[in-house]
Amino acid sequence: MRNTSIEENRWMKPALGRYKCNIDASLSTSLNMVGLGMCLKDDDGAFVLARTDWFAPLCDVEVGEAVGLHTTLD
Repeated sequence: MRNTSIEENRWMKPALGRYKCNIDASLSTSLNMVGLGMCLKDDDGAFVLARTDWFAPLCDVEVGEAVGLHTTLD
């Protein structure tokens, strides 16, 4: 029997007076584009702002998420 580890990702509250931005990137090889989803929440976990965007050309997920952070701060 193989031991497997299940990693659980839970949203963690930011410090008082701070915001938390969750970013995800999706890749479309057929369109040669990256889709972005960004969601901003406050220190209570309440929704503040969300945004979606697309850009080209295709890149690594990590680069796409970095572009998402930059887009959110823009």
